[in-house]
Amino acid sequence: MTIVRKIMLPVITTGILSGGLLAGTVTPASAANECGNGYHQQEDGTVSASETRSQDGKSMTASVNGKVRWCTRDRNGTRDQFFQRVKVGVPSRVLHRGTFSGTNRVKICETASFTATISGGRSVDITIGTDGVSATASSPSDTSKTVTLPARCKTGTAAQSTTAFEDSMYNFSATAKNVSATNVTCPHISRVTVSTITSMTYRYGSTERTFTVRASNTDVPNNMPAIGC
Repeated sequence: MTIVRKIMLPVITTGILSGGLLAGTVTPASAANECGNGYHQQEDGTVSASETRSQDGKSMTASVNGKVRWCTRDRNGTRDQFFQRVKVGVPSRVLHRGTFSGTNRVKICETASFTATISGGRSVDITIGTDGVSATASSPSDTSKTVTLPARCKTGTAAQSTTAFEDSMYNFSATAKNVSATNVTCPHISRVTVSTITSMTYRYGSTERTFTVRASNTDVPNNMPAIGC
């Protein structure tokens, strides 16, 4: 059995441990409350989900579990800009995992993503931070941005011998644009959805079949002030 672990963190050194486990040791960057300069922690939330699907005697599970931190921008002498930023994988990492079972597997993949939705603004008003980790950003709607990590895949005999992928996200962020306290609207991140997506391709007679599993969970901030910014 082989377990492949990918740690999505700013500084990574890898080594092979006993049992064929690929692991990472890291030294993450830190700031007060890990919200960044000029921000403070407003509240923490949890994302947790697991989905399993079976097909033709094959089985696959995708799961996601971890923390997000909601941050408010400080504005000296005036009203703060609430929930302007969300940090994914703070104060603890968001762990993504995919497990695979069944014979005749020819390809397996796992990836992870998060989608931030803005209120009082548009997707172009969202700034994404990945702490130096390679990722792609897209806008699935006029009010949201999605960050997707590179897929980890195994093919051939490795697809059959690998039973699990793991990766974790730390210190990713989505930030709404700055506005003054007198602004009519108050741009803020109103929700964040974190997902793990797995896929499997396998031989079925003389053909190949593919199926996917997605596990997603959404967190929203509490106690947003009803008036002002």
